[in-house]
Amino acid sequence: MKKAMIVWDKTKQREYENILHMLTEIFKEKDFQVKTIMFGEQGRPDHVYFAEMQEYDGDYICSLDMAGFQMNTLLECTGYNLLYAKQMHIVIDEQCFVKYAEGKFAISLYFFLPGSVGKWQKRYPHISNIVAYEKMNPKDANKEVLQNMVDYFLCEIEKKWEDK
Repeated sequence: MKKAMIVWDKTKQREYENILHMLTEIFKEKDFQVKTIMFGEQGRPDHVYFAEMQEYDGDYICSLDMAGFQMNTLLECTGYNLLYAKQMHIVIDEQCFVKYAEGKFAISLYFFLPGSVGKWQKRYPHISNIVAYEKMNPKDANKEVLQNMVDYFLCEIEKKWEDK
């Protein structure tokens, strides 16, 4: 059974509750074992979350608004680059992307961004896997839109594995 991990930030829990529920449902419908990790619980440092993510050793990671991107290596590289899992990062609040977009990202990271691909690729040409979607209101998120993101991501990842 494949494993997926959904990661989000505690400050967005209420706002993104609907999205979290739908994503969990989508992955479970595809026969994934799903684990959720909420960053920002009081008294838990980032390295504890990172250790939990490594220990789970899942096949796929789905983050909302780049939760966990504050974790960096000693050389200031993105901590997510060290994880084996293939990753999709759904950005709802564009400002969180801008905050971390200058980082060096591994090729296993896919970013789903509101707006046009051209706009984002022009601003950040060093990021190879940018996928655009129509901006959503988190409270009125559409399961079909999220399903399309997950399907696109899984299809792209499977194609890359088949090519090797």
